[in-house]
Order: sequence, then structure tokens, then C-alpha cells
Amino acid sequence: MSLTRFLRRNRHPLAALAVLAVACLFVLYQFALNKSAHVRLREDLLLLEHSQHRAEASHVYQHLVQQLPRLSLTVLIDDLERLTMVVGTNAPAGESLSGKYHSAVRRELEQRASRRLPAALKSAHYGER
Repeated sequence: MSLTRFLRRNRHPLAALAVLAVACLFVLYQFALNKSAHVRLREDLLLLEHSQHRAEASHVYQHLVQQLPRLSLTVLIDDLERLTMVVGTNAPAGESLSGKYHSAVRRELEQRASRRLPAALKSAHYGER
């Protein structure tokens, strides 16, 4: 069977595969855009707060807090690490918006961990047998 004959016979499935591949690339691109947009918002919060633009920083803070339940675990951990560097571990949370966001991220991670705990215990017990 020649290559042209194969392409003619299978042009519709091959076209469908090409469209599917392009769609997958667009999905991956959108994930990357969403993550970079979140990082930009987090850094905007820090910049606005440092520049004494309290009203604008408050708006960005509200937007970030509303996103928390939809964020992936990796993004939450990145936020926690970045904010820990800026805010510090011993700083009171109520003094700044970045401190409040740091506390909100920590609470979200703790809630997710508590929801995962029963499954983790169950899988640990299965590993013992």
C-alpha cells in the first residue's frame, strides 16, 4: 500500500486526529496562561501594597481570595512559599493584605489536607497488609 493511498483512505480519521492534537495544544496553552495570570495577580498585590495603593491592593486581594478554592495544590504551595518569604512566618496576619492572603492560603491548604486525611489513612492501612 502506498503512502498516498493510505492518506486518501484515512483522510477523515487523520484530520480528526490533527484537530484533536491542536485542541490539546490550546488547552495546555490556556492552563499556562491561567497560571501566569494568577502569579501576576499575586505579585501585583505585593507591589500595590508596598506602593501604598491600599484600595487597589484590596481589590486584587478580594480577587485572589475568591480564586483560592479553584487553585491547584501546586499553585497554592507556590503562593505559600512566596508569601512566606515576603511576610515571614512570625508576622501577625492582620497587619497587611499580603499577611491576610498568606493566612488564607495556609487555611485552604489545611482544609484540603484535612479532607484528604481519611483517604491517606486508608491507603496507609492497606500498605501495612
